[in-house]
Amino acid sequence: MKIPALADSDIARSPRRLLEHYGFQVDSVDVRLGSGVPDHVVADLARRENRVLISGDKIFANGRQYPPSMYTGIIVIRVKPLTAERMNRALQRFLSQLTLPIIVACSWWSRRRKPALLVKKRHSKIIYF
Repeated sequence: MKIPALADSDIARSPRRLLEHYGFQVDSVDVRLGSGVPDHVVADLARRENRVLISGDKIFANGRQYPPSMYTGIIVIRVKPLTAERMNRALQRFLSQLTLPIIVACSWWSRRRKPALLVKKRHSKIIYF
């Protein structure tokens, strides 16, 4: 069974293919809604369609504005510079270590020497790797 996902406009084609390799069925915001769509519209579409939202926009890591319990899942990829190659490396490391169906929200921070992964699971504590 494929995990339905919605890739924000800042997620390039090759990271979307990598996600598909790991069992996601990825739709693109650009294809569905066009470019320049406000964040709240993107989040609402993901929530209504029970899709994991995948973005490079750190606003989606704000648990108060986008509470994890309201979404199937949120994956925020934070790499600098925001390139497809760096996104692929971050996603590869992240996806190879997790059981995907239980993820509700996560945030990948690669600013540190050793990247830290923040994972919030439904009704459980935050786990730091």
